[in-house]
Amino acid sequence: MDQARILESIAEAWNRAGIRYAVTDGLEAYPALIGRRLHILLDDAQRLSALRLAERLFRSDDFGVAVISTTSVTRSIFAVRGELAVRLDLTTSLGWGSAEFAHDPADASRIGPFHVDPWASFAHRALLRILNAAPPLPPWVTETERPLVASKARTFFDAESVEILLSALESMDPERLRRIGGRLRRQLILQALLRPRRSLSRLFRRLAWTLGSLVGPDGAGKSTASRDLRLLMSDIFDGCELRIWRPGILPRLGSLFGRPDMTVHREGGLILPRRKGGRLGCIRLAYYGLDFVCGHFLKDLPSLRKLRPVLYDRCALDMVADPARYGLPSDKGARWLCRFLPKPDLIILLHEEAGRIHDRKPELPLEDIGRQLRTWLEMAGDEKLSAVITTDAPSGETAKQIRALITCKFLSRRMPPDLARRHLMDELNGILTDDERAVFVPDAAGRRDLAGEAGTPQTARRYARLEFADGRGFFVPLDSNRCAAAGLSLYEVQRWPARLAKLLLGAGLRLGLAQPFLRKTIVSRRGQPRADEEAAFVLDHLARVLGRTDLTMAISAGLPVGARKPTLRLLDLQGKTLAHVRIGWDERTRALVDGEAEILRMFSQHPPSSFEVPEIWHLGYWRGRKLCVQKTREETRGSPPSVLPESLLSAVKELASIHRCQHLLRESPFWTQIRSRLDRISNPYLRTTAARALRRLEKTHGQARFPFHLRHGDLTPWNSKITQGGRPLLYDWEFSSAESPCGWDIFHYIFQVLRLVERRTPSEIRRAVSNGGKMRRPIEDFMGSQGLGEDHIGPLFQLYLIDRFSAEAMSAEDGWPRCGCLALLLSDTYFSGMATGGD
Repeated sequence: MDQARILESIAEAWNRAGIRYAVTDGLEAYPALIGRRLHILLDDAQRLSALRLAERLFRSDDFGVAVISTTSVTRSIFAVRGELAVRLDLTTSLGWGSAEFAHDPADASRIGPFHVDPWASFAHRALLRILNAAPPLPPWVTETERPLVASKARTFFDAESVEILLSALESMDPERLRRIGGRLRRQLILQALLRPRRSLSRLFRRLAWTLGSLVGPDGAGKSTASRDLRLLMSDIFDGCELRIWRPGILPRLGSLFGRPDMTVHREGGLILPRRKGGRLGCIRLAYYGLDFVCGHFLKDLPSLRKLRPVLYDRCALDMVADPARYGLPSDKGARWLCRFLPKPDLIILLHEEAGRIHDRKPELPLEDIGRQLRTWLEMAGDEKLSAVITTDAPSGETAKQIRALITCKFLSRRMPPDLARRHLMDELNGILTDDERAVFVPDAAGRRDLAGEAGTPQTARRYARLEFADGRGFFVPLDSNRCAAAGLSLYEVQRWPARLAKLLLGAGLRLGLAQPFLRKTIVSRRGQPRADEEAAFVLDHLARVLGRTDLTMAISAGLPVGARKPTLRLLDLQGKTLAHVRIGWDERTRALVDGEAEILRMFSQHPPSSFEVPEIWHLGYWRGRKLCVQKTREETRGSPPSVLPESLLSAVKELASIHRCQHLLRESPFWTQIRSRLDRISNPYLRTTAARALRRLEKTHGQARFPFHLRHGDLTPWNSKITQGGRPLLYDWEFSSAESPCGWDIFHYIFQVLRLVERRTPSEIRRAVSNGGKMRRPIEDFMGSQGLGEDHIGPLFQLYLIDRFSAEAMSAEDGWPRCGCLALLLSDTYFSGMATGGD
């Protein structure tokens, strides 16, 4: 079984690494059965190493992974791959209040490869639950644990209480346990008052889980999906709490005045929602708003801190879609109120055709259902909703899609900063050093390492480290103030707040004022490499093959999406930029480097007339990594503007003349490539969304002929510069393709600018490329130059979106947050009209 295999491999890796740990729960039926959730007590000094090893093994087995700080002493690893979910709770202390029952795991016995501490197991499985007024988990106490309980429990409780506790456990008497539990709690509270030893931080937990809501008209399937979802979520999380519309801290408003419930009434055997607004709408809104705010802090957050997901059937936005149901005269006040209320992490619309909903729930008029659906879809286009799921599949499939979304949202949470930092260092060590004679380490650890062994000469390079919430990391060299300021140019920014921050930081680095305030990283090297010895650090190798002794470099670690793709910028010691370096360190990244090098070689033999490309300075291998060094041109005058300039439009037109061909859409290699991705998308929601969009486009345009040609693959303002001669310099060709649909680069440039620079919503993106939109003119200009009419814009734009979406969706389990906007644009109803060119 995969579950047992991966957990056994983690235990074996910990054993080899000398990690001191003890499994306290989850092995009761091993080896016949192993729990999806293991509780593990760890040595505090080794917790970070254990986390890194476990995370690395999960990711190597294609699991999506999230690491969450659930308490001040506990980190939880959640690993999900398809329907398989595993959870490890790693704690450095087992205690209640200020009493600490176990903090140093004792390797008393082993079960298979797993280390077990009987006292820690009893404390977790039985003692803590008794103190929390819950029955122990079986077995209540074993023969091995009894003598340990009799001796160790006396450290915290009096002898008489311990004897009563053991007697109640052996007789399995719940009533005696309840009584002795109260006595034990009183003793611990008295000890805490007399001898306060621990900070209150262990009593509080950080918010770690996700608050979700299912919305849509009555009859869309919310209740059925919620019921199925509770069963699906229970295999890894501590239950799932379901609430209807609002938290319910305050009673129903009408009950305060002795009035019956007016939100529904019976007529002819049907329960009909209220269809007329009431008076005093402002008072109703204030009352409901108070309940949402108070309930969020008093009910929702306590549940979330216990890693118990909270799911709402409807939410505050329901007052916008159906104001009459809540006695409101219109939706204006509700729209204003919802801007200030606590928002769920996920709001998922369950969508179905109005006629089918009416067949299942005839209580609402058909026109009311249609109006509600239009309102919900409008809010989806404005990204007030997170996703749209069509409920024409069996209810179990709908629940699986919702579970996948909730899991993705959870896995996309940022890991704890200390672990993220060590994770980044590990990745860079595996890519840029040989991990034995050179290593990236934090400044303090690097200084200790530089002390070294007696007679062992060591050298180092120091970098200032910039870290961002999305996982990116930038390292600027500290060889000189000029080098530091020049290295910062590797950080490309487009929005004005980031530009201002970069300008100020650059000035501080240039003057030497910012360096003391930045985190430092040292690349520690043990000795100097001999002339016949392969370099241990990539910079040393590049200095040797390029024949330069005055090299330093800045590093962009890239996003932690799949395999990182670091980009290096080579500088001389005066801060002058010399080259960019692409590095391929695994099969996927080596293929990207090879593809980019092939394109650059082609353009070196047949130079383009309307744009320029970098020149390859060096192409070769270092320790199995593929290196492509591209010379940098200094004679540039900045990036192109957000609106596609004429110079870039001319470049795309020239690309459209290279490798040009025509295919029936459904017979094209491009279409075949997209279809082949569907089976590799593990997330049910993403797979279903991609398949629906593909079927819809195939039905409307599968037999149409479209032109295909060479594409750049990532044409954006930050991947191009304007030279002094006015021609664009295009770089970053790693995603180029010989046969892509006409206009792919145009659509990509526009989408990236609208989404990443201007932060536009799906509805705004659609309007921008529709008739009269601000981005329509360059699209029509390009299509006209290729002999295509306006009726081709809709299907070609949709084809671009399907290609981008399917490529993103193949990523790990946490891939949905990166393509949520694409999913909304591709939803069945929201994109209606574009597929047929009806702009």
